[in-house]
Amino acid sequence: MQKLIKRAIKEQLDDNYTSKIKVDLYIEGVEEDVEYTPNAIVRYRIDMEHRSWGIKDISISIIDPIDIDYRVEGATKDETLRVDIGELLASGVATESWMVGNSYSVEGIDIYLNNDRTIKSVGLDLNYAKPYGA
Repeated sequence: MQKLIKRAIKEQLDDNYTSKIKVDLYIEGVEEDVEYTPNAIVRYRIDMEHRSWGIKDISISIIDPIDIDYRVEGATKDETLRVDIGELLASGVATESWMVGNSYSVEGIDIYLNNDRTIKSVGLDLNYAKPYGA
């Protein structure tokens, strides 16, 4: 319990948060089963832009790259995929999908690879809090 309280205080002080998110991985042209870690730990930052009348905008930025271990059925070794969300968003390879939730948070990630295991596209699932009374 004490550890959770310290973590909550630290998160509130520096606006950095950590969540366990759902991972979905798809590889183009691969018909064999792909085993992969279904969850990943992601660190993100929540930034708010304020005005005199209130909050103008809230954004979520992923801080660290995410590593996903996977293995295609019949392969002799595991492979690791490093996904740098910030870089992929800047280059237009990744897109954000916002859904109504109970909080501002990162919910999941969908990763699509080309047949040569390069990243084709990434979808980041984010939650936003619905305003009270709306």
